[in-house]
Amino acid sequence: MKQWMIVGAIIVVLVGAYLWNRSRNTDNTQETIPPVEEIITQEDGSVVRKTGDTIQPLSDEEIEAKKKEINEHLANQQIKPLAAVGGQTGSGTTASTFSDGTYYQKIMVSNLAALQKGYYYEAWLQKDDGTHVSIGRLQMTDGNGELYYSSKDDKTGYSQTIITREVEDGNKEMGAEKVLQG
Repeated sequence: MKQWMIVGAIIVVLVGAYLWNRSRNTDNTQETIPPVEEIITQEDGSVVRKTGDTIQPLSDEEIEAKKKEINEHLANQQIKPLAAVGGQTGSGTTASTFSDGTYYQKIMVSNLAALQKGYYYEAWLQKDDGTHVSIGRLQMTDGNGELYYSSKDDKTGYSQTIITREVEDGNKEMGAEKVLQG
């Protein structure tokens, strides 16, 4: 019994010494883990926040706050036209910037052809070498649409914005039917 009390006392002293030493350690040089990329985009008809593999729908209030934030960052940025390609109809504009560690882009389109069931319009960024990345689906109403996009990843190296008409088939690659480009 006496041996157990001695072992218990030693454990208490060791734990106490560890906690005391830990509280006195003011060296905060801890390994910093880079933040997981956070993207605000439109997917399957709703605005979502993607962080790593997590997808979280945004509330109406969060959507309006994000639109306001993006508009504020793009207020003094050059607006680029998006022109119809390959006999398509419609037009649009886009503006983008990388500011305070976040890439912001806003796309506005008008007079696009009505979509048949099972189709949607998707926005892509493309580099001069042809490398491209999707930035989400456009939210469409009567041929007019918009996309507000933000990402912690700097996408200013992508010189072209392309709008495509896509089939709801689960394919993550850019479809062949380009509608607008600029």
